[in-house]
Amino acid sequence: MTNLHTLPADDVRQFDTDVAVVGCGPVGTLLAVLLGRQGHRVTVVDKWPTPYEQPRAVTFDHEIARILAVLGIDSDDDPAIEFHDDLYYWRNAAGETLLEVDWKSVAASGGARATGSPSPSSRNVCARSRPNCPR
Repeated sequence: MTNLHTLPADDVRQFDTDVAVVGCGPVGTLLAVLLGRQGHRVTVVDKWPTPYEQPRAVTFDHEIARILAVLGIDSDDDPAIEFHDDLYYWRNAAGETLLEVDWKSVAASGGARATGSPSPSSRNVCARSRPNCPR
């Protein structure tokens, strides 16, 4: 099970752990949960004492949806995950398109090629799986 503790920045302690994950955003949380489910003792370290409510890891693809499915999260039917059905363009300063993301496209796995999800919600989706980790 993941236990969260807030320590002062100058507090130095030793942890008996198999893996240290730096960052408790959506990606770090997902990694910690997956490692914990495999029986590893995981320590997660983050510079923020409370959940950081700004966007991080706001887009995921069909491969991440498959990983979420391992955690029992149905990304097609979870209220915390938003789907977009338009095109998204990354452009340089000259206005030239560098990348076009078609939110409607389907990947080889049959899932959405890209899915948008606000970070605090996506982190909460992963955090719901914490109780299933071994102590």
